[in-house]
Amino acid sequence: VEGALADYQYARFSLAAQVAKVWFDITGTHQLVEVARVNVANLESVSAITESRFKAGTVTKLDTSLAKSDASRARAILALANQDLEESIRLMQT
Repeated sequence: VEGALADYQYARFSLAAQVAKVWFDITGTHQLVEVARVNVANLESVSAITESRFKAGTVTKLDTSLAKSDASRARAILALANQDLEESIRLMQT
């Protein structure tokens, strides 16, 4: 009986620890998604400003290409962060 009780308590604590880990993963990943979302917005704004300045002749085509590349990279990072968040949520549901 004592062995069964110990197994039961171990299972409860193990489950609680797993739920807590996944919850922290979700919370942390959600924060990363929000930071990535803000970063995308900022870099898209920089890209638009750089394009306007290129049209006005104050920056080079290289500057616009770099700004577009930075925005594109930020969108890719956001997509990966969203995938990580979805995976963490799926883990919580199982």
